[in-house]
Amino acid sequence: MLDHNSHLPFPPELLAKEAQALADKAEQSLASILLQGSTCSVRPHLAFLKLKHKVSYDQLARIARLLFKIFCNAKGDVATEARTASPLASVLQHLNKLPDCPPPGSEARLSIEWRPIYDALLRVQLSGASWEEYALRGGDIITGAEASSQHHKALLSLVRRARNFFAPSAAQEIMEELRPYLCPHEKSMYKAAALICKLLPDELGSAGGAGKLLTELAGVWEWVPNSLEWQLLWVTLFSRMARHNTEEMLAPLQPLLPALMSGLLRLLDVPSGKSTPQKEEQLGWPADCKFLCDKGDRCKEETVKKYTRIIVFTICPQSATFAHLTAVLDYLRPFFHPLQEGGYTKCLDMLLKMMTLNFAKRLGFESGAHRPKKPWRQPYKLTPDDRAAFTSLFLPLALTALASKDHSMSFGAAQALKDLAGISEAEVLPQLMQRMLSSMDNVMRPHEVQSAISLCGVVAAPMLRAEEGLDFMGQMLQLSLGGIDTNDPMKTMYTLNLFNALLSNMPLADPKDLPQASSKPEMLYQMQDWVSEVLERVFQLLQNVPPMKKGNPLRGHVQPLLRRFLDILLCQLSPSLYAAALDKIARKTNEMFYPPAKEFVGYLLDAAVLASPAQALAKLVPVLVRRIVAGGGVLAGSESEVAYFTHLLGHAVVRGGDALLAHSAEIDEVLAAVALREEAGALSEEASVPKEAHKLLRKTLHGLLAIYPSDFCSAPRSKLQWDKIKDFKALCAPLCAPAEAEIAFHVPSSASQQRARELVTRWVTGAKGKISEASVTPAGLRVAFGCLTACIRGGGSLFPPEEMDGGVLRGEGEEEDVEEDACVGLLSPVTLEDKAFGPAVRAELGQLLVAVCAKHALPDNPDVATLEALLPLVSFFLSSKGVWRKHAHLKSACNYNKGVHRFWDKGVGGSYSRRLLQLRSHSLLAQRLDMGVMKEDETAGKLLDVLAGLSLHEYSLVRKKAQELLPSVLKRYPLAHARLYGAVLQRLRDPAASKGVVSGVVYTMQKGEVLQRVARHWGLTTGLVEGLLASAVFDETKVQVRLAELWNQFVPYYHPVPFGGLAHPHALAQDPDVVQAMAGKDVQAEFAAGEQRLAQRAQRAQETQRGLMSKLRETMREGMSEGGGGVHWRFAVLAAAALSLQVRRDSSLEKATAKQFMLGLNSDLLPLRQLCRAVLPLLKLSESVASGRGDMDVDGGGDTEMGDTEMGESALLTPETFDAPLDGTHTGPCVDPTWAGWNRPAGAAARPRPAGAEFAAAASEVMAQEGWLKGVLEKVAQDHRLSGDERAEMSRTAAAGMPLASAAVQSACSRRWEWPRTSAAPLADSFSKDTMLVVEALLGAVGSAGVGPVLEQLTPMAENSSDREQQCAAAEVVAGLVRAGMEWPAEEAAGLWGKLGGVVEKALGSAPPDSVGVWAEALRFVASNRDPRRLLWISKLVAALEAGPDATSSAQVRALKLQQALLMEQSWKGLPLARAVCAASKAMLGGGSKSVREEAGRGLVLVARATMLVERDAAGLPVPGSLAKGITVSPLLADWLPGLLAELTQKYTTSTAEAKSAEAVALRNHIEGVLYFFIHSSRLGQSSSCAGLLQSALPLMLAVQEDSDREFAQVGKVALELAGTTLQQVSVAESVLCAAEAVVGAAGSWRVRAAGLQVVREAAHAMVVHGALRDRGVRLLDKSMGDAQLEVRADAASCLAGLLRAMPESHVQELIARAPKPKRRGAKAKAEQSAEDKAAALVRRHAKVLAVAAAVMSAPTGLPEWMPAAVEALCVLDSEDPVVRTTITKTVGDFRKSHQDVWEEVRMTWSEDQLRLVSECSGTQSYYS
Repeated sequence: MLDHNSHLPFPPELLAKEAQALADKAEQSLASILLQGSTCSVRPHLAFLKLKHKVSYDQLARIARLLFKIFCNAKGDVATEARTASPLASVLQHLNKLPDCPPPGSEARLSIEWRPIYDALLRVQLSGASWEEYALRGGDIITGAEASSQHHKALLSLVRRARNFFAPSAAQEIMEELRPYLCPHEKSMYKAAALICKLLPDELGSAGGAGKLLTELAGVWEWVPNSLEWQLLWVTLFSRMARHNTEEMLAPLQPLLPALMSGLLRLLDVPSGKSTPQKEEQLGWPADCKFLCDKGDRCKEETVKKYTRIIVFTICPQSATFAHLTAVLDYLRPFFHPLQEGGYTKCLDMLLKMMTLNFAKRLGFESGAHRPKKPWRQPYKLTPDDRAAFTSLFLPLALTALASKDHSMSFGAAQALKDLAGISEAEVLPQLMQRMLSSMDNVMRPHEVQSAISLCGVVAAPMLRAEEGLDFMGQMLQLSLGGIDTNDPMKTMYTLNLFNALLSNMPLADPKDLPQASSKPEMLYQMQDWVSEVLERVFQLLQNVPPMKKGNPLRGHVQPLLRRFLDILLCQLSPSLYAAALDKIARKTNEMFYPPAKEFVGYLLDAAVLASPAQALAKLVPVLVRRIVAGGGVLAGSESEVAYFTHLLGHAVVRGGDALLAHSAEIDEVLAAVALREEAGALSEEASVPKEAHKLLRKTLHGLLAIYPSDFCSAPRSKLQWDKIKDFKALCAPLCAPAEAEIAFHVPSSASQQRARELVTRWVTGAKGKISEASVTPAGLRVAFGCLTACIRGGGSLFPPEEMDGGVLRGEGEEEDVEEDACVGLLSPVTLEDKAFGPAVRAELGQLLVAVCAKHALPDNPDVATLEALLPLVSFFLSSKGVWRKHAHLKSACNYNKGVHRFWDKGVGGSYSRRLLQLRSHSLLAQRLDMGVMKEDETAGKLLDVLAGLSLHEYSLVRKKAQELLPSVLKRYPLAHARLYGAVLQRLRDPAASKGVVSGVVYTMQKGEVLQRVARHWGLTTGLVEGLLASAVFDETKVQVRLAELWNQFVPYYHPVPFGGLAHPHALAQDPDVVQAMAGKDVQAEFAAGEQRLAQRAQRAQETQRGLMSKLRETMREGMSEGGGGVHWRFAVLAAAALSLQVRRDSSLEKATAKQFMLGLNSDLLPLRQLCRAVLPLLKLSESVASGRGDMDVDGGGDTEMGDTEMGESALLTPETFDAPLDGTHTGPCVDPTWAGWNRPAGAAARPRPAGAEFAAAASEVMAQEGWLKGVLEKVAQDHRLSGDERAEMSRTAAAGMPLASAAVQSACSRRWEWPRTSAAPLADSFSKDTMLVVEALLGAVGSAGVGPVLEQLTPMAENSSDREQQCAAAEVVAGLVRAGMEWPAEEAAGLWGKLGGVVEKALGSAPPDSVGVWAEALRFVASNRDPRRLLWISKLVAALEAGPDATSSAQVRALKLQQALLMEQSWKGLPLARAVCAASKAMLGGGSKSVREEAGRGLVLVARATMLVERDAAGLPVPGSLAKGITVSPLLADWLPGLLAELTQKYTTSTAEAKSAEAVALRNHIEGVLYFFIHSSRLGQSSSCAGLLQSALPLMLAVQEDSDREFAQVGKVALELAGTTLQQVSVAESVLCAAEAVVGAAGSWRVRAAGLQVVREAAHAMVVHGALRDRGVRLLDKSMGDAQLEVRADAASCLAGLLRAMPESHVQELIARAPKPKRRGAKAKAEQSAEDKAAALVRRHAKVLAVAAAVMSAPTGLPEWMPAAVEALCVLDSEDPVVRTTITKTVGDFRKSHQDVWEEVRMTWSEDQLRLVSECSGTQSYYS
């Protein structure tokens, strides 16, 4: 690990002392947080890690344990968990990099428990169809989307770092926890698999070792072959196993390698032919698992990246990895060519650069140059032969890809070539030199010029070290000069990158500056001209800078590159070159006047001064001063000219240092003439003299006081003494160890400080005098403010604000804390000599600003320009420490350049050039100087109040400026947040507040960081809610909408804030880590004080909450009363939304609250009704859990609800033992898996869910009210009746944003309910789960007594089949009733089923087509996560629906849809229903309606999916290792479907019935229904369900290809294409290939044979790495080239060409050897040959020609050694039949077209006769030939 602190200007012993003090303080502070139960941020105490301080392993491990205890004690506090997890992850990352960190398995190694992290993820992130188990784990917490997102990001970051420190037994425990949830095609499988991949540590011994675990989990990986996220998760896990457990997993990996390589090819998705066949649908990743895998569009590229790790880290003699890799790359070779572009390009780019990068990393690890995160245990070390083989494999591909027009591909190729140059330098560099020089000369291809320039930049260092490197680089410098092109910003960027890379490794010298006896490369004699030319081109570039500010192509990337280039260029010049360059710069600057380029010209002057301050300032300052003042304070030119040259002078002095002292008089003369000059439009957007003068003052002070690297040379100054250099080459690309870099910083001297104090005193006094003038104008005020701002920004380091005491990092309230990095008392490289100067100046400025603000910073001051000048002055006075603050950008640029130019095989020293070390050290030093939080004294408090007040100013320009500055200032004064934002919110309660004030409040608070603080702070949350309610006095619609938007943006950040603080167990006082950290302090006393403080805090919070809820209930009640009770409806909705968030398990539910929400169900306000429906189920659940648990503790056993549920090992349901006939009955016990969707872990105990008394009482009272239930249900139907247009119209007329206040809360509630359990898409969008849940909650509370009134209203609604809205409402009520009944005792539930059965049966049997989807959704919601034996009565009704052959098609479709919906959720537990669905679907496969046939096919897919089996043990859990055995065909289908397929094939192929006869139509219908089964299995992403049946189905699919009914034939074509592209398993592919071979060999129809070849092609392409299958496909295609039908022969040759590149070269040679001999001219044909013999002879001859053509087409872009002979063998066949001649002409023409990029090579290497033959044979001449 590189020690950047060693380069800072501090003594090492003082840095070590500082590090120890900061670590001790952090340890003590964290222990104090635990003892006090504080929820304050831990981040400030760990800022020493960002300063790169070294801390011992033992101490950092103690800090990590303390942090983890804080994390565990924060259980249920979302914000504290997230705010602790991120710093803990950083500590663990740092800990693992320490040299003295014990290896895994050592007793001394830190151990972190995995289960608390797992439980925290469950609590906040996972959602499901039933909340009960989540609630018992703490999952009923309603958390906003943003708070949840921050939580999961922090926890996943923690998982990544913590799993390295999990206990040795963690792997076994994790697998035992999650293995039961792995069930094919259920959503729980995705959750469990993702958690396994995230949590599983690298140490796998407790789980049987990496080999055993790989065997088991590989089978799970193969279950879902068509989900990118699924692939990414598993491949990532396998890559970790391959990297850290290589030896254990090599043997079990071998049989898996072909599948992995095939998976990689499928992922790349390169085309297998000219046509693109249909492919199976990609399964979407479940929404509730997004947080576990959310790569978005980059998912495919990330997966490729992980594949490369598996490949590289398993290359060894014991593994066939390299052989498989070679085969894959041979197959992919043509797609790297520049002409081949498509969706696969980015993935190939990733494959190329990551393969070489990982190989270089492995070399670095093996050599010890780089330290992996755990000890390296590779069983094999790469040899030079391995390097050579790898290089020979990838070098041609990278060189080919470099010429791509795709910038991403060419850059990736350059990175790959850079890594290859490090792997095999001697072999690679000569080829790169040759390639770059040829590309630079190729004016016809400008993209190759850019690629060559880019490549030269990334390989500059090794090139310079090569034998002929300097001469080569000299040529490249000359050739690339034209790259600085005004008209081509992209090329300019590439060129500047090249120059930066070169000059960072090579100085530029004039030979006369070197000793006469020194070695001088030839290139040095051209440097004088080159430097002059490059400066000339830079000035040409600057003279063409567009004047526009936005859309300027030279800004953005070019601007920073140009600045860095100028810095390094001028620093690297020898004295003679520098003097000439300086003369040219001074002359050009004096001659040039172009204001749009002033910033760019300033960079040039700045760089010149940095290289040699005294020499440059002596040359430049007089020139510039003469252009500004002519003496006596008179300006030397126009105002625009003066402003321009004043700006340039500012750039010239900004890094002048002590050299500025010699020019003090000249600079003072300029400042005196222009600094306080008033002019019309001063400080406007246009250039103004005083504005530039203030910049000059600021930069002068900065130049005197700034701390920055003194040079940017590639070698230390001690080695860059030009008159002593003996060998110039030794200075180029020096392998300079970081410790020898000799980085020096400019530190202000005593004289510079004295000069800066004089300037500050003079101009502060001058500005103060200007302000105090009685007749001062607004322009004069602005000039004075600008002068003061310049003094503060430039000289602030002389009078910085006082820092906060390091021991007080939180306010009086626990919620007021510091989140910024807050190291106090850090070392400083500067010692201020006049200690009294700073406090005196700061006090003077503070008094002045307070007085100015009191006079001018008034809310109604219309002088906007003056206030805009005052705001930055106040902001900088409060926050600026006078140091450079863009260190983060510098660090980012340094990291990027390090990544691009890094050579992993060279170690840490090869990662940084000296320039990068300088930049990184500068960034670190600037971070130190800028770090800290400030003490809020009286002056600061007043000025902060001014800033907050101006954020509410009447004028929007002032408000926006203040709102922009306030957050950055508050980062310096974090404890002022609560006071200032509380005061801002208080203005909402002011009835006299104007519209501008209200808008100011909204936009001030409407920022993410502000809303986060509000959500964590009880007082601010209360202030926000009460302020919003009080703002009801503002009756303007636009204002109300803005207030609603503020609430809507707050809710995503909401999370329940604990009443007290962290958990506070008594064991903390005896914890060894706490006791050690608090050494010397009374631990018991601090613990007791913390206990008291927590109790007081809890009491305050509870009192605040009770008062707030009372106000909210009253507002909601008044708003719902007739006439509104004086409360506008929008605020009634807002009150309800706020009230819903205050209902939580740790505060008892009041009956009045529940009753108010129930009454809201019958409100006339649509948003209020919607909100109440979403919230009521939560109220019931929270009260139930609170009454049963009373706290938020989570025990790991997992609990469940259900009054009649009994759990235990004997009660677990398993596919092998479970069956429940539809005609049977079941009274209990039942098993309801609530989260997993499979079986609960063995030993999970049941716990009955207690009833909530308050909710039940409120429900009883409300339901007893006359007309309430009827009104509620009528409004449910009414809400369905509102169409989208009507809703939009209401939104426009009743007010925009009407539902905003309730919509955010509804979203927060619903995001925890993931419905239904399966991964199938919703069947209808109209079904409202909120209505269903409300009915369930109410009926669950009142019991069977409420059934009668509900049924009375329900029956007419369900019977009204013509009213879709009534049907929707009825379906929701039925679903809620059924779910509620499941909570009742068995007798009451049976009574409900009896009463409800008739209603449901009639409704389902008569549901119109537009309502079927709604009833289907109702069935899914009812069955989701429920024991199907509870629903036997519904299953009977659904199975008995009219679906016979005599029923109408709509009735048949309805029956099938409803049956499928129920089966989707019951899955394997619905085996009896599956039998019924199977029978019904089988009977209707040949239905007369296309929709019936489709539904029948879809039904069989669901049957196949539901009845897939895996091996399980006696306890019902999957047997370890059995998961890898794969999935078999459903027994329900295996008994009859293969026979049916054979029967249909036989009937179809032998039928003599006419095409339109009833018999033929019926047969086609039956076949179509069967084909839909295979089509929908792929369309639904479940192709593995029917994979075992493809062999039986293939003959039928092929047979229908030539049917005269083209619509029917198209169905067969789609099925065939999907079958060919879904081959994932070797056994299935082998069986399909066998079936295709049989059909192709026996089919009489050429269309069938041609279609069979397409299947063969797809099968062979899918299994190209499986040698036997590939060879079998090749043999079949080879044989088919002799087919009697021309189309079949041509297709066979085309298919064969794509596969030949994966075959050995000997096979290609054998095809070429078949080439027929040319016919002799004048030869007579044999007279005795029959027409059949002639035709057969023609076919044989054509087959031989096609064989050669296939060989030629197999290399569409390459030129293998056999290519000339193959092409010549075709060209000499000039007297052929038209069929043969056409093939030859087309093949040769295609060859010329595809090889146009390398035609010059063809010309140079082929003989004249061969070129003539090609020209004569291919017809039209190509431009390139």
